[in-house]
Amino acid sequence: MKASLWHLMIVFCLLSIRLSGNEPIQQSAQHVQEQLAGMLETDNHLGVITLIDSLRNAGEYTQELSWQYARSLFQSARYDQAKDSLLKFEMDPMRSTQAKNMLVTIAIQQRREMEAVRHLIQLRDRYPENPVYPHRLARVFVSINQLPAAEGQLALANRLDTLNQAVIAEWADVLLKMDAARRALGILERGLRMSPENIGFRRQKAVIDFRLQRYDQVIRNVGFLTEKGDTTPQIVKILAFSYFHTGALDKSEQWITYLLDNEFNGEDIFYYKARIMSAKGEKEAAQDYYRLAVHYCLS
Repeated sequence: MKASLWHLMIVFCLLSIRLSGNEPIQQSAQHVQEQLAGMLETDNHLGVITLIDSLRNAGEYTQELSWQYARSLFQSARYDQAKDSLLKFEMDPMRSTQAKNMLVTIAIQQRREMEAVRHLIQLRDRYPENPVYPHRLARVFVSINQLPAAEGQLALANRLDTLNQAVIAEWADVLLKMDAARRALGILERGLRMSPENIGFRRQKAVIDFRLQRYDQVIRNVGFLTEKGDTTPQIVKILAFSYFHTGALDKSEQWITYLLDNEFNGEDIFYYKARIMSAKGEKEAAQDYYRLAVHYCLS
């Protein structure tokens, strides 16, 4: 986050005015200006902190220097000091938005989620047409498992920006966690109408379709993914299980064998393998796989 030229000009002017009338001091001020400009331009935040500390000790401390000091503390991850410095700019008409955004990041890093919520609500209310703030607010709510609150903010973010695919994916995920699978499905279907080849949407939809026992839909959707080269084990697994539930035992076994050959094991995979063996009349093999399923379940 580089300082604007306008900010740098203010710093330089203030330093020059305070030190005017004395040529050697003016030359020193020019050197300081060049140092500060170079450090800000190259994001040398530790250098900025050291330089401004020395200026403060010499009595050369301005509001703009205080702001650059706070920013540099933040950028160098000195969050406790940065927070104290940034709080002074909460009501500053020129800097409060940037200060609050940094305070949000600090609060999240320090696991002070409700502080982050407070700042984000203020930013959301200040900029009601900006979808970024309800989206960020939703993520904080998810992190503290306040799913209904998160869902409301994601719905708002989607109304403000219907094309944001990250919002759609996160909204569907929250709805699924809230056991609102059909609503989640509707959100994803809208997303797929907008972006038919979105791999993430299709993976999410496959999981929801399987939960809703829409096995034919799973097969069509995951078939699209595998044709694109997507053989993510969790997705292949629900494809295999869906083939089983539609009676396509050979195809189900083919994909289960693929998973086992790639060392993707689990009690559910062994359980379905056992059911396939049983359906084919191979009772001893079925018993072996049932035992493996129990073993994995208990391990």
